[in-house]
Order: sequence, then C-alpha cells, then structure tokens
Amino acid sequence: MIPTVLWAALAGSLTTPGAAPPAQATDTIDPARRIIAAAIGRKHERRSTHHDYQYRADVKLVLQDLDQSLDSAASIAAITETQSAAYWQAPDRYQETILARRRMGSVGAGGNLVAVREIVNFNRERIELGRYSLVSPLADDALDSYRYRIVYTFFRDDVPRRTYRLAVEPRTNASPLFVGFVDIVDSTFDVASINVGVNDVVQFPFITKLRYQVSLRDLGNNVWMPDDIRLTGDVTLKLPVVHLTVPIPGFPRRGTFEQVAALTDFRFAEGHPPKDLGEVRVTVDKHAARMDSAVWTAPLSAAERAAWAREYRRRERPSAVAHVRRAVEAARFIPTGPEVHVNRVDGAFLGLHHTARPPGAILEAKLGRASATDELEGSPQYRLGGQVRISEPHQLWLGGSYYDETTTRPTITARMPGDRTRGAGDDLNALLFGRDLQDYYRAHGYALTASVRVLPFTRLDLRYTDEAESSLSLAAYPLFGNRQFVRPNPPIADGPLRSVTAAVTYDSRPVVRRFDGDTRLAQLTSTRITLTSERAAAAPAWGRYAVQIERRQPTLGLGLTTLTLAGATTTGAVPPQREFGVNFGLFGWSLQRGHGALSDSNVYATRVALVKVHHDFGRLLFAKSGIPGIRGLPLTFAIDAGSFWTQPMTSHFYRLGFQVGNLTPFLNPFDLGLRFDWRFFNSERRFQFGVVVGP
Repeated sequence: MIPTVLWAALAGSLTTPGAAPPAQATDTIDPARRIIAAAIGRKHERRSTHHDYQYRADVKLVLQDLDQSLDSAASIAAITETQSAAYWQAPDRYQETILARRRMGSVGAGGNLVAVREIVNFNRERIELGRYSLVSPLADDALDSYRYRIVYTFFRDDVPRRTYRLAVEPRTNASPLFVGFVDIVDSTFDVASINVGVNDVVQFPFITKLRYQVSLRDLGNNVWMPDDIRLTGDVTLKLPVVHLTVPIPGFPRRGTFEQVAALTDFRFAEGHPPKDLGEVRVTVDKHAARMDSAVWTAPLSAAERAAWAREYRRRERPSAVAHVRRAVEAARFIPTGPEVHVNRVDGAFLGLHHTARPPGAILEAKLGRASATDELEGSPQYRLGGQVRISEPHQLWLGGSYYDETTTRPTITARMPGDRTRGAGDDLNALLFGRDLQDYYRAHGYALTASVRVLPFTRLDLRYTDEAESSLSLAAYPLFGNRQFVRPNPPIADGPLRSVTAAVTYDSRPVVRRFDGDTRLAQLTSTRITLTSERAAAAPAWGRYAVQIERRQPTLGLGLTTLTLAGATTTGAVPPQREFGVNFGLFGWSLQRGHGALSDSNVYATRVALVKVHHDFGRLLFAKSGIPGIRGLPLTFAIDAGSFWTQPMTSHFYRLGFQVGNLTPFLNPFDLGLRFDWRFFNSERRFQFGVVVGP
C-alpha cells in the first residue's frame, strides 16, 4: 500500500530531544517571539527533570474511500490497529513493543506495523519526513526559520490559565518547513497543542493535505505530555494533467487517511530499560497477531464498527469469493525475488519464487526456466533453502540452500558471492538495447550460512560454499540496436569451487525486530561499514578481502549527500570469477545515446580502490536560488563524482556528472530525467548523455 512507509516515517518524526542550549529572545518588542523563546527554554527545563518514562499507546490507522458514503462500512478500505508499550530514556533512547495488532483491507502484513515510534518527544530539533529534514517549530534555532504571531488568546477547559495561539509561518518558501499553529500556556509556557502542515517544498507522490496534530494534557505539577496525536492526509491516484485516476484493486481512487494515537498510563523514573535499548526501535510480540477481539477497546466510528463486524463475519464463514480474494491479497504481499528477468545470457527468465516466514524461520523455493536455447543456459534453474533462528537474544540464524542457477559475478560492493543487485531498469536495458551491467556464470551446489549479532548495530555473517561453476555464453540480443555491439559475457575458471566467507557489518540505523528477523529503519543520517573476507577451502589457496564505508547525511539544508569509500585486494591464484568488479554505469531505466564502452562494462582487477560522492538536491537548489522563473521550477537536480584505481595493469578512471529530473511532473510518480556524464579513463575523455526514466 503506497502510503504505509510514509505513515510510519511521519508518525515517528516529531521526536527526540537534542542537547543545544535554550534559545534567547532577542526581540524585546514582539510578544510572540518572547513567548516562543520562553517555550523553548521550558523545553530544556523539562529535559533536565525527565530521565526516563514509560507509557501505553493505542494506534489506529484508517483509510477511507471518498467515493463512498463516509458513514457506511463500504467507505472503509483498510484499518490497522496496534496496542503498544513504550520506553524513553534521556537523551534520545527509545523502544516500543507492539503487544497486539490486527488489520483488515488493502494493507499488507508489513503495513500492519503501525507504531507510535518516538512520537511523544515532539521537541526534536530536526524532523525527518521521508527525504526531507524540517526545522521543528520548537527547535533552538526555530526563530531563524519561522515567524510567530499571536492569533488570539483563550482559556482551555482543563487549564484555568490563559493560552496563546501562535501562528507558525515559514520565513522562506525555499526550504522544507512547517506552517500552522501552536498553543502555549501562559506563565508556565508549556506547549498545549500543535497543529501544523507542510509548505509546498515538501511533496510526496499521491499524498496531499498532510497535517499533524497533537494535543497535550497536564498530568499534574505542570507535567505536560501528549494524549491524542493525529496524522491526516488525502491519497489520490491521479495523473494531474489528464485527470485520469489509476485503478488499483482494493485501493480507493480518492481516499483519505487518518492515524490516531491515544497515549495513556505515563510512568516516570521507574528505570528498568528494555533489552537492546538504543539499537532496537520497535519489537513485535510473537503473540501480537493472535490477540482476541476483546482486547480492542479503543472507540470506533459507526462505519468502523460495521466494517469490523463485516470482516469477522467473513472470517467465520468465508465464501468462495472471499477465499479467492484472500488468496490474491496474500499473494500480493509474499516476498518475491526475480521471478521474471532479462539478461544477455538467460534471455527471458520465467519462474516462481516463494518465501514463507513462519515464526523463527525463513523458507525459500524457486523454480524457473530461461528462454536461451543452449543446453546449459536453457536448463531449469532452482533454489531450495531456508534459515532457522537458534537464539532470539543473540539473533543467531543458521541456514542452508541447494541450487542450480545463473549467478552474478561479485563486485566490490557485494558482501557475499551471488549477491543480487539487479533491478527493473537493468531488465529493460537488456531487453531493449542489450545493455547489461552484470556478468554471469552458472553455479550448481550448496551453501551453509550463519548470522549472529555480535555487538550493538553489528552482525557477523558466515557462509560456506561448495559448488560447480561454469561459464555462460551470450544468448540474448536486444530488440533495438545492433547485436554486434552487445558485449560478450567474460569466461570464468570452470570447475569446482569451495570457499569460506565472513562479513562483519556495522549499520547505525535502528532495528525493527519481528519473529522473522530484523529489518533496518530508513534514516536520513546513517553509517554503514562492511569488512569482507573470502578464502579458498581447497587447493589452490587464494583469498579476497574488502572494506566498504558508506555515509549518508543531510548537508547544509540543501539535500542529501552519500559518500562511498571502498578498497579490496586478493592473494594467491584467485579465479577470475572472484576478482573484484567495478562499474560506473547509469542507474535507473536509461535509454542512452553516446559512447557506451565504459558505462556498460565491468572492470575486473585483483586490487581496487574506489571513492564516490553523490549529492541529491531534490528541488532545493532551484527553490533557494531566488531567481524569478527558476525558483518555482518543479525540477530536481543531483550531482556526483567518482574515481577508482585498479591493478594489475594500473588503470585510473574517474567520472563527473549531473542529472536533472522531474521533467514530467504531470506523470508523477513516473520521473523522466536527463543524465550528463564526463568520463575519463587513463588519457581518454568521453562524454555520455542519457535519458533516465524511473518511479
């Protein structure tokens, strides 16, 4: 379901406190500035007194169809509900345990993970919404980004004191910022409520009228905590220019969503932090999905009650149509691999790939056949395997697989042999123009794996491989273009190969822990470091070693920067298929013109060093230019540069490029862009131009 990930990101946004000193009022005349400065000071006072607290939350997410009567069960397209217990500890450590959950409608199993995240701590200095970083209205430097004015004063029913309603207005529309209102209690300067939307710089496909509201209450002794939090917005699957709605089964063409969190039972300074606090952000109780309907006591609207009653009747007496509908819905959300792909050795591959995730296990089965007519390439391909969790506290998983399939040759950024990095754009390029960034060989054998958490944010992965490997010849040609320019698939050292691989990975992103393993939460700022070693388990002896560092962060309020550093070396008589490959080709769906000898070829070497920098401005570069006619353009802009060095036969390659995107905003979310590259290889210089199409 399209908005699910965004809902989770937004719901966890107004969160963690920082550590900067309180803001000081510099304007002695403007009362609104004095009030907001006092509220920021009050924020720091609360931080100094609250070391830790716990609470319970009931969270409901409802998607309604605006084309139906809103007071009828037919209008309810989807509902998810969760009950959670959460713990927060200064300065920014948080963990939530989902105790119960239920869902109905067109939200997949993953979409039922509706968590409060850190929504209580709404005083975070910067708010992350998707790829945007917004200054909080209560940040220490908020007065630099917002204008505040008193709209009116009033008395709340629960507080016998005057309350100020302040308008929050961005000082500029060139940066992603909030716009709305904040209520602040007189004398104590506690925040009583927040009601904000976002300015036009913040845009998400299909989602409009995004709004966040939080109401706080005094728990006694001027301790104000949230008790009702709402995130709302409209979802319209429409192409803006031609005004066509896009039908998706089970999803309304015009919808509106509301996420409501009711927070209760606050307890302060009790201690007893949960295990892995700081690393694990959300955990899911293994019995969460099997809770009885009696546990759901949160108030529902008449339409919601009717929708749940209809759902339980279906579950008790499912009709044949309901069986089919449920099977289709389940199939949509089964994790799948490359069931259909195109490359220049298999041609078109058609197959079935199923992954089952019972508690404490992951089971995988794949079977398919390629269109290639060669005896080896055209033979059936299969994979059977799985993993079993041995220890939940240590997240120890043991697994194995038996396979006979086409495998990609490893690159410098692949942690394990056979790591797949193909996407839909690769298939399109291979089918239409014969451009294929990967090289391949056939592998038939088995692998044994082990994975364990060794330190916070750090995992150790082990793999033993015993397989027969064979070269594959060119078997597929493009629909367009000259077949003689399709590069061959380089041969490997055919024969048996046995090796042991170890990879240690540090990843700073927090974890969601479920019965089927850990997954990482996306963050604007993250660091990932991977050390990999692979050694031969039989003569002749050889080894390969690699390190990769990736850093991602916002930069100067002008977008996201990703820095990648990597180095690798080998020892002994390493076979060709275990040399390190590097490719600086285009990414996405690229219909290219120009010289392609570098962009669609891998360079293999026994020693490699690589550095790459990518900065995505989004719309901010044009919006902040201040140039009339330019600042309003919907275009996006990204730049990147990279270089790598290889041995033997020392070669040095570097690239400079930029991409202009969102040339077709009327086709949102499909993005047409232009890509320009200057490539330098030793003493040669080449220019490349590309058209990039992607979601």
